[in-house]
Amino acid sequence: MKLAVAKYSVGKPADFGEFAARQRLILEEASRAGAELAVLPEYLALELAATFAPEISRDLSASLAALQPLQPAWLTLYADLARELRMTLQAGTFLTEVAPQRYRNRAWWFAPDGTRGYQDKLQLTGFERAAGIIEGGDDLKVFDLNGVRAGISVCYDSEFPLPVRAQREAGARLLLVPSCTDTAAGATRVRVGCMARALENRMFVAQAVAT
Repeated sequence: MKLAVAKYSVGKPADFGEFAARQRLILEEASRAGAELAVLPEYLALELAATFAPEISRDLSASLAALQPLQPAWLTLYADLARELRMTLQAGTFLTEVAPQRYRNRAWWFAPDGTRGYQDKLQLTGFERAAGIIEGGDDLKVFDLNGVRAGISVCYDSEFPLPVRAQREAGARLLLVPSCTDTAAGATRVRVGCMARALENRMFVAQAVAT
């Protein structure tokens, strides 16, 4: 199986159309290279905050609220690309409102046959806790990829052995890690966490990063 993982440079799209066009170019390139699966970075949907007015884009709470009406178009975009390119997509994360002013960092999975699912980030970073509006998930999932079972561990989650071990015991042989860090130390911790989970579980780990 050939996989594509993104080293993604965060941009400032003018509108959703420009964001969508960039996603198509990136994923078409992966498809031409023969990838059956592509992994995009954590917090990818927040790139759309650049399309909001400055007073919104500079405020996390306001940005997340403004982002929610774009979620249907975002879900449709990746579902359509998965179907058209005949490729499974782990489309980074979208901070999804689950209660008034309460969000989960949700990593979506799109299959070419239209199947979709998600894994919520379980462990919150110091930044996410301090925001006061992001909460951790409470469930672990495993997905099927052409007979291979795969789990998703969102960034910081990869530093915690027990949830990944539970996914391994549920049949996962591949771990996808969409990540986004703002310091070299954070990037190193996630990278080392990925290697540790691969070693102790004898599984493959595919990490995408935002730069």
